Amino acid sequence: ANNLFGIKADAGWKGKVLEMPTQEHVNGGIITIIARWRVYESWNESVIDHGKFFVENSRYKENGVLDAKNYVEQAQCIQKAGYATDPNYANQLIQVINDFGLNLYDMNGDVVGNDVIEKAIEAGMKWVGKSPYVWGGGRNQADVDAGRFDCSSLVHYCYASAGIQLGPRESVTTWSLINMGKPVPASEMKRGDLIFFDTAGRNGHIGIYLGNGKFLNDSSTQGVSIGDLNSAYWSRYFNGNVRRVVE
Repeated sequence: ANNLFGIKADAGWKGKVLEMPTQEHVNGGIITIIARWRVYESWNESVIDHGKFFVENSRYKENGVLDAKNYVEQAQCIQKAGYATDPNYANQLIQVINDFGLNLYDMNGDVVGNDVIEKAIEAGMKWVGKSPYVWGGGRNQADVDAGRFDCSSLVHYCYASAGIQLGPRESVTTWSLINMGKPVPASEMKRGDLIFFDTAGRNGHIGIYLGNGKFLNDSSTQGVSIGDLNSAYWSRYFNGNVRRVVE
């Protein structure tokens, strides 16, 4: 159905409809109903209609959705406007945004950086939550196609996807990557920079800085994921080594 946002087909919907069961929260309990859902020809059509849904339904403007200053406020306003019956909807939405660093896509152009960096990050982001850590993985095409990486091969893959070769794929390590690009003070690091950690010996782990203290990495416990430099764990092991491979 390509319905990315679970929008139901009300009386005003003129497009195709699909009937499927869903759960609703009613009077403190959960019931199952058969609902009518909007059907789209593509994800792009779904995204466009989602925006129109908020703009054209007056209750979202009346509840502050269109005037929200950040994603937390907007999620709360969307729930207040009755978008979902789950009383925990806003908190769950905010948690997903935080876990995957999705708010980083709201940054302005000068923070986000150039196209090469964005292509590199986009290549890695598609594996977030879908790729478990595989030590020694990512050094042949079969591994890459299957999303089997370790921390250094993930970084190599990301930049290779954007047309930047950080040395031979077959022999990439954190120690080969620390010689790439130029050193940058940690206080000046920006989106796309390579950052190093002493988790498995000196410079034993690597990630790609995203901004706002978040970074993309492949950790042995979380797989491809978004880390937070301000967390107790990562702040302890971040060693201040930063390399810039794209200006």
